[in-house]
Amino acid sequence: MNQHLQINKKFIPLFILIILIFIFTVQKHTSSGLLAAAAYPYSCTQVIGYDQVGEASGGWYVTGGVFEAVVEDSLWQLLWNGGGGVDRWQFPGYTGWNNGIISSCGNNSQMPDRVILSISGPYGSDESTWVLAVKNTISTISQKIPSAKVIILQSVVGGPGHQTCPCHNNCQYGNTILASWQNKHIDNAISRLLQDIKDEKYNPGVEIKAGISPEVRSCADYRDGTGHLTVDGAKSVGGSIGLYYLMEDLNNVTPPPVSPTPTPFPSVTSAPSVTLIPDLTLFPTATLFPTKTPIPTPVASLTFFPSKTPTPSGRIPGDADNNGKVDGLDYVLWLNNYNFTTEMGPEKGDFNGDYKVNGLDYVVWLNNYKT
Repeated sequence: MNQHLQINKKFIPLFILIILIFIFTVQKHTSSGLLAAAAYPYSCTQVIGYDQVGEASGGWYVTGGVFEAVVEDSLWQLLWNGGGGVDRWQFPGYTGWNNGIISSCGNNSQMPDRVILSISGPYGSDESTWVLAVKNTISTISQKIPSAKVIILQSVVGGPGHQTCPCHNNCQYGNTILASWQNKHIDNAISRLLQDIKDEKYNPGVEIKAGISPEVRSCADYRDGTGHLTVDGAKSVGGSIGLYYLMEDLNNVTPPPVSPTPTPFPSVTSAPSVTLIPDLTLFPTATLFPTKTPIPTPVASLTFFPSKTPTPSGRIPGDADNNGKVDGLDYVLWLNNYNFTTEMGPEKGDFNGDYKVNGLDYVVWLNNYKT
């Protein structure tokens, strides 16, 4: 299997892909949906962050609606504040705690059972201070959100391959981009904190996990020396982070109870028309924490085709699996083929028929999302 069709070179089990088909081919928000029958691991996940997370034109959670198009959006919500690093969230009186929730969960919005803390702040390479500030923030989260059973720690978005990016525009922190430089130190601080828990030197009173250590595709995805993201960079990172947590959660979905006399699922007849690739690519080159080995970016080969393949009549633009609706599964299929050439048209994510799977096709998908 080609390297670009792998996640850290591990084959995704078939049962996960079957669950993925069901998740996106039934209605998400009705009692007949799969999630109503299956025990999804968390009823409401609250992300806590800052500009790189929630900014309208540069926050990976909100920009272009990409992140929530990938995850089960009714189970996620956001609390953010500009400049909201752990140097501020650690204090119960911080004004950010009074902000309104963005895109509230469908249920239990006031009682999230999982929190993802996106970590930023002013501590640079001082990993001991990072550890202390994160521990204090965990304590405050437990006070503010006592319903949280799990807190996931996630670093600021780093450079490609965790490299430090040079700064060429609005360089407030010298010749490097702050977020790309701090990313590895925050990752190290998270590792140290988890080791303290393992060694029983620290008891947070709640389950603590490490999440994805996100990366930009290239240093050009940063727009300034602080590490604010460009619009395209935010969309890319949002897709990468969303796919990571989607796959993590699907691994923990409890199947619905088996009836003694099973009734065939009504949409099974449409399954043969759904084409899935057995390996998915985290886009662009996200690294699963704490692995530090960069995943090579695939290079598209040039392919020439004698004539255009017409788009099948009656097919909704952006509907890759031709199931009559444009949803998150179509996004995943587009994402898996991004930056490659194809003559197979919409089923490989080429929604505009130019034999290339790129950002133009994403725009087609986005414009028809939930059609």
